[in-house]
Amino acid sequence: MKQRKILIVLGLIVILVVIAKLLYDSFLIRTPIGYAEKKSGLTLPKEIKLVKFDDNWQNANGDGSSYIEFELTDNDVENLKLQCLKNRYSSLPIKENGYDPFFSKKVGVGYYKLKLLSNNDRSHEIVILDVIGKRLYIMVESV
Repeated sequence: MKQRKILIVLGLIVILVVIAKLLYDSFLIRTPIGYAEKKSGLTLPKEIKLVKFDDNWQNANGDGSSYIEFELTDNDVENLKLQCLKNRYSSLPIKENGYDPFFSKKVGVGYYKLKLLSNNDRSHEIVILDVIGKRLYIMVESV
């Protein structure tokens, strides 16, 4: 009887841990660093300098946008460059036809990952590592 109670308590603990992990991954990562890591697949240094965070999700239908910009040190750039190569990021400039937000003409040294969310080119996720300007940009737009 005592073993059965212990097994029930352990089972409840496991269920609570799984629920807490799902909630954390789904809802509570709305800090700029957490959100950027989730969208980019990169591990960002905790002391990274946030330049701008604009999060506008006003409609109930899911339309909105997010813009995050980080300033990087030389070490951050080298670390993120290696991670971009490992995660198969493409080299700048952006090559996708039809994609035309303000960064599409960006030339320079860096890497990007573009994910179109629908046939509408305005719905997208893009991560850009600008090696020369030492910036990391994450932009998400859903229309």
